[in-house]
Amino acid sequence: MKRFLIVLLAFFFVSSQAQNNYYPTKIGMRWVYSSGEIQEYSREDVFFGTKVLVSQRTIKDQLASEDYVVSNANGVAFLGTRVGQQTTRFNPPLVLYPKAPLKVGMQWQTTSDVGGGYKVTSATQVIGTGGVKVKAGRFNAFIVRTTLYQPDGTSSTTDLYFVPSIGTVKTVLEDGTSIELLSRK
Repeated sequence: MKRFLIVLLAFFFVSSQAQNNYYPTKIGMRWVYSSGEIQEYSREDVFFGTKVLVSQRTIKDQLASEDYVVSNANGVAFLGTRVGQQTTRFNPPLVLYPKAPLKVGMQWQTTSDVGGGYKVTSATQVIGTGGVKVKAGRFNAFIVRTTLYQPDGTSSTTDLYFVPSIGTVKTVLEDGTSIELLSRK
């Protein structure tokens, strides 16, 4: 399950790139992060009967996961992921971002069964705005805090620096690890 949570946290990096121009979606869009991870919208597909955008995550030229996203006027939702031969469906889909635009103080939460009755809850809030400098440039960003709660009572919190039409430019994990956008294509 730890592998699943790593995939979920990593997916929050790229998920912020979906929904029209605010959360842009385009096959071929690519983000390179200081962690060595590359995320790219590779294609459209069908996942459990729903048309999705597929985000491929690679690390050191190895496919780490394929993540399945739906982006529409209601926001961005994460329907599931495939790591190796294991596919995980989120039921209901996790709401990653609500209808655009984001505003300080916005909050949303989703509890999803990720298989076998194992449920996780994602609670997210836009906690502020701020300037951020990363290798890819200087940006004014929304600071979006997401806490993932697991059934055993443990949780983890991640702060994302989200820039409309660009995506996530910086991520700060609970342990203080900072992952920054190096480039975007």
